[in-house]
Amino acid sequence: ECFFTEMLGMNQDTASQQACRMEHEASDDTISRLNQYLSRPRRCRQARHRVCGPQCDLKPLSSYNEKETVCVALIRGPRRMGRLNDMGVIPGEEITIQRKLSNGSLVVTIKGSDIAISPEIAASVFVEPIE
Repeated sequence: ECFFTEMLGMNQDTASQQACRMEHEASDDTISRLNQYLSRPRRCRQARHRVCGPQCDLKPLSSYNEKETVCVALIRGPRRMGRLNDMGVIPGEEITIQRKLSNGSLVVTIKGSDIAISPEIAASVFVEPIE
């Protein structure tokens, strides 16, 4: 249900109905394969980044400090994905936090450009540190 609402943008009632249908009508094999797919470890595009699987403790971009570089793992909220995609904020991309502003906004560098991100957006971009 969370996947349907947060990632696919379905309203709560539709998501609940669809999750219920899947639970009762999809085969155990289908559910197992979906679970495997959704929890499959992801790797940032750069080879030096670590693998992030279900055991990772992903944190929102807003929880990191200035001058830290992180790798985008996932974005919550489908309405945000289009604009973030346009700015290059996509899974696997590196982001360096340049400044944290007093209003909670961040100035970050991504793909060589500095952009400002609101606190709400920064809280919906989940990242992992680059080792």
